[in-house]
Amino acid sequence: MTIKSYSRQDTSIIKGFAILCICLHNFLHWIPPFTGENEFYFSRNCVINFFDKIAESPQEFFNILFTFLGHYGVQIFIFISGFGLTISMLRCHKSWFKFIVDRLKKLYPLLLTALIFYILFSVLTNYKLFNYYDFRDMVYKLLFVHTLLPEQGLSLNGPWWFFGLIFQLYLIFPFLFYLIKKYNVKAFVGICLFSYIWIYLSQYQFQHIKDVYLLQNFPGHLPEFCFGMLMAFNKDKKINNIFFFIALTLFCLGNYFKIFFPFTFLSITVITFFAYQFFKNIKIKKTILKNILIYFGDISMVLFATHGFLRWPFVVLTQNALNSTWGIIVATLLFLTLAVIVALAANQVYNSLMSIFNRKNNKQHIIQ
Repeated sequence: MTIKSYSRQDTSIIKGFAILCICLHNFLHWIPPFTGENEFYFSRNCVINFFDKIAESPQEFFNILFTFLGHYGVQIFIFISGFGLTISMLRCHKSWFKFIVDRLKKLYPLLLTALIFYILFSVLTNYKLFNYYDFRDMVYKLLFVHTLLPEQGLSLNGPWWFFGLIFQLYLIFPFLFYLIKKYNVKAFVGICLFSYIWIYLSQYQFQHIKDVYLLQNFPGHLPEFCFGMLMAFNKDKKINNIFFFIALTLFCLGNYFKIFFPFTFLSITVITFFAYQFFKNIKIKKTILKNILIYFGDISMVLFATHGFLRWPFVVLTQNALNSTWGIIVATLLFLTLAVIVALAANQVYNSLMSIFNRKNNKQHIIQ
């Protein structure tokens, strides 16, 4: 198969698929039948629950599937980030400092938008009363250190652990860019070995600190990030289809046996890459599903930032008035509808903050 570049529409479709997986996972894993998920560490009980619940409640198959596997949408985002950043850097090379400043000018408006809507939602719904610890946790988020502190990775709003991870990847991206540009596949293999050795030696704990997980920080996700970079450096080159079957095998084994678990994150990105290249090659015509994926992909950033805290009223609904299979479907659709509406509103705030953060650059551009 030939490695092809991604257009803006391509990345929107992939991100649309990823964000739907993430949203459905983050909602449905709070709703029976509970299976748990192997996201930051491996638990054999989750695997047993997965198969037991499917056997017991086959009508809840999609609920169980997204509960157990939906979190892998994050890895697709990481892959796309590595790919997109590399393409951008190849077009216009930047110094480390300029690169980090430009990334922060995009990351801070998004995080601030998320915090604004989180506070508004909490006040309007009496979701919680704020205290010193909540504002302390917000500061940790704004400093992007929460995934490095005990019991902080999932504080306030679980999905926000990703902000700490992506900032770490931004910090080391120029170095990774240099390595992969110079050594290509050799650099990628070396980086993967570094990551997997660290994971196996640490047993998923960052520096053996309790409740600080390696899979919430950069060492645990270097392979999929660098895989995106590698594909960007090797556009128009051939890649053997055997890697798809290797990835599929590792993904299945990793979701059953602990020893293979760390390979599931890279393998799902390889599977996604091959699957999308295949569908792109056969030139599927526009369909309703394709348009939905593009739409969700276009708002994926703000949707990711705001959907987490919006789920709770609908989780409560499934425990009371909508406590049935059809009730869960209705609650899920209501949750997604509200999440989209809030994301559209949040996007306006995000764009306003972006213009403020980039005002100096705009003035310089006008002067030039």
